[in-house]
Amino acid sequence: MRLASFIDGVQAYQEHPYRRVMPDPSIVWIQGTTRILNFGSDRNTNPILIVPSLVNRYYILDLNEKHSFVRWLADRGFCPLIVDWGMPGPSEQNFSLCDYIKRLDCALDWVTNEMTCSAVTVIGYCMGGLLAMSMSLRNMRKVKNLVLLATPWDFSSSGMGKSNVIKAVYPSIEALINFFGELPTDILQIFFAGLDPLLVERKFVSFSKKNPEESDAISFVAIEDWVNDGVPLVAQVARECFYDWYIKNSPSAGTWKVDGNSIDPSRFDKPTLLVVPTTDQIVPPGSAIALAQALPRATLHRPLAGHVGMVVGSSAEEEMWKPVAKWLSAV
Repeated sequence: MRLASFIDGVQAYQEHPYRRVMPDPSIVWIQGTTRILNFGSDRNTNPILIVPSLVNRYYILDLNEKHSFVRWLADRGFCPLIVDWGMPGPSEQNFSLCDYIKRLDCALDWVTNEMTCSAVTVIGYCMGGLLAMSMSLRNMRKVKNLVLLATPWDFSSSGMGKSNVIKAVYPSIEALINFFGELPTDILQIFFAGLDPLLVERKFVSFSKKNPEESDAISFVAIEDWVNDGVPLVAQVARECFYDWYIKNSPSAGTWKVDGNSIDPSRFDKPTLLVVPTTDQIVPPGSAIALAQALPRATLHRPLAGHVGMVVGSSAEEEMWKPVAKWLSAV
């Protein structure tokens, strides 16, 4: 019966008429396949450079008319400038994490020059939080404050990607990287599914029982479309993420270096808000809280939500959007 419900749920998802249709923001900066999208207007002040993960598309922060964190911020006088990494092109195929962070350096330079401001707010989400923090450490004079949403740090924390399993299967991961020249989206999906092997079954069984016209069914389809629209990791970045981060735990161990310099959060002397959702299975709370403990001027916020739900869930505005805006207005 559950198998039948699962199949019904998958079919209902595939046949659902929802398609994401959102007004295009203006493209204000391009380097390689990386763009900055401006969601602000002439009336906006308070520029915010927002850095999403490399493996998921930026538009989880601009999902649809009811669930757009960046447009909500713009309506409240902020100027959200979101990094759209795009699909890796020829110029990114040999990139390392350092190369991506250097590209963020250039993006930050453009924002400060174009907005004629000495320092801007930076927000990073998930893997993007690690990139944003590293970039902020390199450019502290140009960063006013930092917000890290569900950002991992201690990869040995309980539940963090099952590092022993990753260590055991890493030779296979390396073989896939060598074969494809990158780590494909489908392989990344298998990895994330392994964090909760029955999640896919549960969510489609639940979806099979929903009225497809109700808002929660439409939200499910919107989020699932985003999940399935992932981005591959170029070879060197894949190796650094899986071997250096997950197996060697280089961020928490103090051995992660960018341009030869250790990424040491204790040196970051600007106000930092860490948003650590309580039921996150992608970045277990202990991993992110370890970063809050390492930052000298950290404020911790614990929304009652999961990794994605805190951004686009039914309670996202109350649990995450408003607290972040309130903190930004106060610092």
